[in-house]
Parts: sequence; C-alpha cells; structure tokens
Amino acid sequence: MKPLIGLTPIVDAGRDSLWMLPGYMQGLEAVGGIGMMLPLTDEAAMLKDSVDQVDGILLTGGGALLRGLDVRLRDETGVSVNVSPTALDNVVNGCARVLEANAFDGGFVQTNA
Repeated sequence: MKPLIGLTPIVDAGRDSLWMLPGYMQGLEAVGGIGMMLPLTDEAAMLKDSVDQVDGILLTGGGALLRGLDVRLRDETGVSVNVSPTALDNVVNGCARVLEANAFDGGFVQTNA
C-alpha cells in the first residue's frame, strides 16, 4: 500500500480558500506516495483523526519555517514529519502569485494609500 502523506494547505484569505500547489502532489506520486491536504483547524479531535490516517506529514510554505514545529508534531503524534526543502522559495513564489493576481484583476491586495 502506498504511504499517505498529509500536506499543510496554502491559505488564500482574499478568496476564502485553501489550496495546494500541484507540484507537492506530483512529487509525492513520483516517489510512490499519495498526498492528502490536511484540514486547517484548531479542533483537536479533527486534527487527531486526520493525523491518525496518514503515514507522514509534509510541512509546506510558511508553516515549514516555524522552528521546531516539525519536531513537536513528530513528538506529539508519533508520525514522521518532513519539512519542504524549498519552504522559503514557496513562500516567496506564493507572494509573487498574489501580487501578479492583484495586478491583473484588481484583486485582493489593498494598500492604505
């Protein structure tokens, strides 16, 4: 059976949505895994149910930059946790996409000017 890996989602507050860059899912598939986007919640029971279903967790983007989060998650859940090696690049690229979207459609980034 292929390992099921939980991925932390990208939060798009301007569009009130959660999403995932396809490269994460494609990368996991390429090495024989299955990616599953984890819920964004602070409800303990839902988090426990989600973590109980996965074989590992991949921290993506900004969440991966929080020092020690991977160790704490591993210690508290017993699940293998890995940090994206391109976490900072992912954050920068995400910011660039937000800025590009705003430039083309008047989007959701606003200034106080």
